[in-house]
Amino acid sequence: MIHTPGRVELDTSWLCEDDEEDWLTSTDDGDDYLGSATFLHSTLSGYSATSSSADLALDDSDDEQNTRKPPSELVQKICSILSSISDAGLTLGSFLHAISWGDRGCVGDPQIRNARTALMSSPELPIILKHWWMPPRSAVSRKSRTHGAHLVMVDFSIECLQSTITRELNTLCDRFRTPDDVQEDFFTGTHFTQLAEQCETIAPTLWRLLLASAHTKQQADRNTTKKNPSKIVLMITAMLCYTHTHHANLLQKLFSIYLKFRGLSAKAFDTLHALAVTMSHRWAADHVARMSQSAMQEVTGLMQLYPWLISYDNINIPFCVFSQRLDNKDSFSSGVAATVYIKRQAKALAPGLSMQSAPCIETHTTYHVLQFLLDAPEFQLSTYPHQNSPLLQPPHPVHALPHGPEHITLQYLLGSINVPEVSYADNEHVVEELMNQLGLGSTCAERQGLGEEKILAWIGDQLTVDRLRGLFKFHSQDINSFDRLDWMILVFGWLHLQMAFANSLHKQYLGTAAGRGLMHAFTVLKRKGLGSALIKGPFHHDLVEAIYHVAEAHLRIDWLAVTKVKNLEDLRSCQPEELVSYARKLVDEHASSGALDQMDALPLDKQDEVKHQTILWNRDVLHYIVLDQAIKQGDVGLMEDMLPTLLFRFTGGRNSKYAIEVLELLQGLHREWPPAVCDFVTYRSEGPNIKWEYFKKLHPAIRLIRELGKHMEQEFNTQTRGKRHSTPRKDADVKLLESAYQASNIHGYLPGRKLKGSKRDRVQDTITKGVEKLHTGQTLQRWNFGRNFPRSLDEIWEIVNDVN
Repeated sequence: MIHTPGRVELDTSWLCEDDEEDWLTSTDDGDDYLGSATFLHSTLSGYSATSSSADLALDDSDDEQNTRKPPSELVQKICSILSSISDAGLTLGSFLHAISWGDRGCVGDPQIRNARTALMSSPELPIILKHWWMPPRSAVSRKSRTHGAHLVMVDFSIECLQSTITRELNTLCDRFRTPDDVQEDFFTGTHFTQLAEQCETIAPTLWRLLLASAHTKQQADRNTTKKNPSKIVLMITAMLCYTHTHHANLLQKLFSIYLKFRGLSAKAFDTLHALAVTMSHRWAADHVARMSQSAMQEVTGLMQLYPWLISYDNINIPFCVFSQRLDNKDSFSSGVAATVYIKRQAKALAPGLSMQSAPCIETHTTYHVLQFLLDAPEFQLSTYPHQNSPLLQPPHPVHALPHGPEHITLQYLLGSINVPEVSYADNEHVVEELMNQLGLGSTCAERQGLGEEKILAWIGDQLTVDRLRGLFKFHSQDINSFDRLDWMILVFGWLHLQMAFANSLHKQYLGTAAGRGLMHAFTVLKRKGLGSALIKGPFHHDLVEAIYHVAEAHLRIDWLAVTKVKNLEDLRSCQPEELVSYARKLVDEHASSGALDQMDALPLDKQDEVKHQTILWNRDVLHYIVLDQAIKQGDVGLMEDMLPTLLFRFTGGRNSKYAIEVLELLQGLHREWPPAVCDFVTYRSEGPNIKWEYFKKLHPAIRLIRELGKHMEQEFNTQTRGKRHSTPRKDADVKLLESAYQASNIHGYLPGRKLKGSKRDRVQDTITKGVEKLHTGQTLQRWNFGRNFPRSLDEIWEIVNDVN
């Protein structure tokens, strides 16, 4: 029963509320079926309400019962009203039409207006509309229900939705409009969750419709782990806006740049454009030029505000063609890629402008030895009762770089240059081209200001720095400081130095498979491609991993020797103070120059050459680990402390070029450079079917492209896919090496033991050899000869014409 105070109660017990799907799939072969459109037409044209086929559809279902039962009071009232309407010359349809704002008189009449207002606010109105849309049927009837006004209601609803959605889309299009020249804040400042909330507010009807279509209530109940499809609905909304006007292209621009630099082919690109997912491939290609130009304007602007430095290195690129012609062949070309680094927190290098170091390498060496124990699976650090002891934490850095978002070095790639870094002339051409891209030195006044007032740091590998230093020497007699390159400070890159250090260890300890050097380890672990030093491919990565694994295997055995335990698990009962003490003892007795000196001081028949070589490896590999970790953690003070050791190694290992570079850095830091220059150089960073013209256009925009990629992956939670992979566990590899070393007893002391096998298995102490060579003066003489030469002090600018 539907009951409303003051109203007639309607008996609804006879109604059967079937599912809409059941009704829509039912058939009607008799007179019960009459399309709602026909019904509405007949009603409005004066068809008798008392003989309507729509009514007969219900009466026929139980006509026998109707003839036996007297009409109810409600039926009598309704029939009386219908008769009155008919007597007045109206039909039910024309009556409802008049009530519902039929003409001007009906609109203004108070009685009609009150009746209309009561109807519009009546709680029965939704029920009336629902019954017109899907009429109920008798609970005792087995026949199909009448269609009522279903088709008319559906058409009317669609018309209402179209009007509402069109109005909402017109408003949404304004939200999705973008400027022609979009900047970085557009690409990285668009957050999809916030945008979806705005769309839901602006276009609630469209949003509810699409969300209900994408994710039904049954789906939500059945699959509670399914993600909210709001971003899918957002994309559909963006596609609809883009089809309304191509100016509403916010998401299309985002996806265009993102997908272009995620390897999407041109054909796939244009297919997505046809589906309104992206802009066209041509737009994306053209926009790269605008992004590149904007990036160059940004970097030149920042260069006026903050200290900066520049680095470049050679690149080799194969160019392939699809159709071979005399003037269109495959080629392999060499060029140069350059990067500008903006140091926002560094002090500027002003005109007219000794870092002290403390020996703490041993402290960090001891910590890394301790870390190998703590990382061992047998030790189970996660359940060690004193795992949070301050004694087990890393030592304080000597001089760590500041960190945080405000200290991030801004990196801007410049346009790549089709000039091979082969000769001094090539490097001079590269310097001129890079200066032109940055807008430096284009006029005489700018050159004079740069030559007399500025200091610019240039970073590169040893070859690049060596060539630039040669140019510095060749121009020593030029007429002014700009032409003499007096404004240049040349510094090597630590990445290349670290690679040189690893290659030095490879050369020193390679040996043969029959010995116990690196070649033996590579053979046991089946590490392919490490027998010869290479500069291409993943050689450096694989070599560093192998160095760490061999070091860990050796030092774990030494932990057992120092502590006199059978298994590292037994050390869990030790206090942190004891573990630190054991680590120091291990370094002193098994991984230090002092331990080597003690062995050398023994009589020849008491010396153990095998043990001596093991100690030598432990000492040198720990030096590498200390440097590697210092670079990763930004401890520039510890990196500087390593310079003397690096100088001895490169000198003794016959790497005179890097020995000279280390000497140059030591000379600059401790003898020549003012404090501000020392501080700035310490805070440096290092970075790394088309033509060179496209690279020149593309590369300045790479920073923005990279930021967009990171932003999109964060928005869609895909940043862990494809960007990095988990490193396979090394425990089995280290354990295998550990077993091999224990079986050969190379860590035990056997008086008088001699090395056997090939001469290549006999390792020399490159650091001691380096100290000796430095004392002989050969390396120092070469270095001194290369930097002592007459240099002009002239400053002649008047004869220099402005360069347009």
